[in-house]
Amino acid sequence: MQSPITDADWRALCAEGHFRVPGAFAGEALAGLRAAVDALLAEAPHGYVNPPLYSGRRPERRAAAPLPTDRAPTVIIPHAGLLAPALLAPLASPLLHDLIERIVGRDFYLSNTWFQMVPPGTGRLAYHKDPRGSITLNILLDDIGPGMGSTCVVPGTHLNTPPPSACMRDIQAPQPREVDMTGAAGDLLLFSAETWHARSQNRSARPTRRLFYNFYSRSSRETTAWAGAVSPEQIDAARAALPAAYAHLFRLDAAETRRLAAVPGGALRRFGFARSTSEALLRDAVFAWQALGRPVAHPAHPGFLLPYTTRLLEARRFDALEYGGHLRPLTVLRNTAGALRRSLLK
Repeated sequence: MQSPITDADWRALCAEGHFRVPGAFAGEALAGLRAAVDALLAEAPHGYVNPPLYSGRRPERRAAAPLPTDRAPTVIIPHAGLLAPALLAPLASPLLHDLIERIVGRDFYLSNTWFQMVPPGTGRLAYHKDPRGSITLNILLDDIGPGMGSTCVVPGTHLNTPPPSACMRDIQAPQPREVDMTGAAGDLLLFSAETWHARSQNRSARPTRRLFYNFYSRSSRETTAWAGAVSPEQIDAARAALPAAYAHLFRLDAAETRRLAAVPGGALRRFGFARSTSEALLRDAVFAWQALGRPVAHPAHPGFLLPYTTRLLEARRFDALEYGGHLRPLTVLRNTAGALRRSLLK
């Protein structure tokens, strides 16, 4: 990145939940990223079978390419930045570091990093929200246009919206206001985990490649996706690849997170801020009511944010009519009945 984003850019990111920085890592920076990815693909051309996140289990290499019958098959290399520290080079940008800190608060950490290649013919990934309190970055390694396996979002849906599973008739289908996060190789794309986001079908004749980096606020999680899944030596190498001031990206301290996660206030407020997921509809509504349009700075810990928040949430107040207007009652009833049935069968 050659310059900080402008105030107008910041307002657009807050309002829309996504933003593109053209050419942020083009030229020699892009060549270095591509070379590091090529070396990883030479060792694991079909990617890895990724175990559940936060399980601490190490991924296993795929022996063959993912089958077209797989659900939205892609070639994934999880923890790519820790397997190839050269892929962490973009994180050495002070401007990018300051932008992430502005979004998720001080002393944030790198929660996850992965490479994704979307082969031709790959189908859509369903709409969803990811757990709160984070920001995700893409760096495009290829020119990616509409319908080429890009991340797609519904702008503004990080504010005043329930999870898509309670609002959409078909979470696999394109949405009327959907925007493909497209661009040129070397572009940086940011998007809030709380937007309704999916991945488009790759209708082109070639694969498209991207790097992902996800960052969590220190108050939002006690661990990371890579903890236990990579060796201490790999973590040391990743830390050494960045300036010493950025060592916090790899520092885990569960006790500190528990301290930062303590939310002052009444029982309802503590209920809303007690989980990272947006899938529980009642908790999601309470969280939105308590967080949207209010200061998210932690009152007891300067520089840190309340758990599961980002500063993007300060852009607009909670609107109960708008929030409820997105809901499809039959979908909510069906999902509620399914959750109750699953709980009774346990």
